Amino acid sequence: MIKLRLFFLSTFLILGGCGISDLDILPEIGSNDTKAPSVMRPDTCFVPYPNNPVIADHDVLPDANWDDINIPQKNILGPSGIVAYGVADSGWKTPLEIYRLTSENGLQWEANPKTPVLGPSEDSTAWDSKSVKAPSVIFFQDQYHMFYAGYSTNKNDLVNYRIGHAVSDDGIHWEKDEDFILGPSDPDGSVDYSFDQYFVSEPSAIVYNDEIYLYFTAVGVDKTLNKTLQTIGLVRSPNGKYWSIPEPVITPDQEQYPRTQNVGGFSTPSAIVMAGKVHLFVDIVQADPYEEFGLYHMVSANGVENWRHDDGPIHLRGDFAWSKDTLRAPEPFLKNGKLHLLYTGKVGKMGGIGLSTCGE
Repeated sequence: MIKLRLFFLSTFLILGGCGISDLDILPEIGSNDTKAPSVMRPDTCFVPYPNNPVIADHDVLPDANWDDINIPQKNILGPSGIVAYGVADSGWKTPLEIYRLTSENGLQWEANPKTPVLGPSEDSTAWDSKSVKAPSVIFFQDQYHMFYAGYSTNKNDLVNYRIGHAVSDDGIHWEKDEDFILGPSDPDGSVDYSFDQYFVSEPSAIVYNDEIYLYFTAVGVDKTLNKTLQTIGLVRSPNGKYWSIPEPVITPDQEQYPRTQNVGGFSTPSAIVMAGKVHLFVDIVQADPYEEFGLYHMVSANGVENWRHDDGPIHLRGDFAWSKDTLRAPEPFLKNGKLHLLYTGKVGKMGGIGLSTCGE
């Protein structure tokens, strides 16, 4: 059984309806709109924008391939514009860096400023000295808080991923914490069946019950399955400085997404609060070879337990020509009773950011 465990571990660690029109999309944006859409079945109601992707690779910046994108909970531009934080590299070369993007309509975007707002640490010994990625921004206690993933070696060396935190007064100039806030529990130890033993990354923060709820993806060996499993964890904080003990909150339903059929679990969570409930969007991962292949949703009345899982995925990678290889990183936000969803697709090393909407 030891060999079996090591096989699955090494396999994973090789990585790392509703209408829509141009005039209808996001004339203004505000995350204070927390009312759920009148139609809310994410597995059936989302309609893709016909001219996806809305941000193609090499759009916005000529050398940039786009990956994760995040819409902050509190809008930074005001009622007439949209702000997002996106991760870009140059043809999949390191480093990955985080840019601030702005838009007036959700379709045409620009980098504002033209340079990254957060990059790897200059100290070569720092935990995030190689790349930073997966930004999640909230406004809490009169400051902007960014949570992000980083690593110091190779992007495929997943045990070296950590989650960091930075603060800002304007959403452009950021000050990092001295050290990361979350890492794997025991990546070099023998198998202990902790849900987060080998890998933590892909943070998603919300303000809920006057606290920061920080969701993340994690990998450990599941004791029942005796295989690695990618799950969703949670830590909470009253101030962004002191954090609760990491706890697993979402495990894939093995009847719906069985590990025995090469489904590795869930990754890249993104949370949003609607009508007092926490809705969590994730991508579904294939274990071997590792690929994110679909978008999925679940909801909880308290953000911790009793999650109701959808009957099926929102979109699959084969749904679109521009996402035949990968479909990942769902990012929800609300406007005027419509739920909008951004997501990343790839064919080979090229792709972009797509958009779908749900609601009347």
